[in-house]
Amino acid sequence: MPDYHVMPLSILMGRIVMRKRMRQIAVAGIALAVLVSWPVWELQSANKADKILIPPKLSGLIQEEMKVIARALNEIVQAVVIGEHRIVAEQSRIIHQSFVLEHSGNSEETDKLIASLPQAFVALDRKLHRSAKKLAEAARGQKIDTERYYLSEMIENCVQCHKLFATHRFPSLGR
Repeated sequence: MPDYHVMPLSILMGRIVMRKRMRQIAVAGIALAVLVSWPVWELQSANKADKILIPPKLSGLIQEEMKVIARALNEIVQAVVIGEHRIVAEQSRIIHQSFVLEHSGNSEETDKLIASLPQAFVALDRKLHRSAKKLAEAARGQKIDTERYYLSEMIENCVQCHKLFATHRFPSLGR
């Protein structure tokens, strides 16, 4: 007679529960991967061919804002490296307040500017300014790890925006 090995019910049930749990974890992992990658995919697919056609006066405002941001980011990087929280807070505040989409004059000009920009551009710009505000708050609290986090988030935002909308100026980002 063959020797049948009968598995105790508790072990069998444990394996069934474990398989079910593993499936749940796998599904949750896939869902998380989709949720995390969706905004980037959406930006890339929806806006690769977008051309930003901005009236000259408004284009000048955006260019000025970019210069302010570049100068301030340089100061912030140096200040973070040496722990100068006051400078980080001050320069981050400058970036946050340079938000041209809210400070571009009368509402007609603002509406015209926003209407001429792809939604993804506006979203990235707003995210940059929100991150600058959070960086300033972290610097005032002298939270170096939080400062580094928001600084890296701001830099990633700049790179993403330039990659999507300014490859004509920064062709190496298009690769």
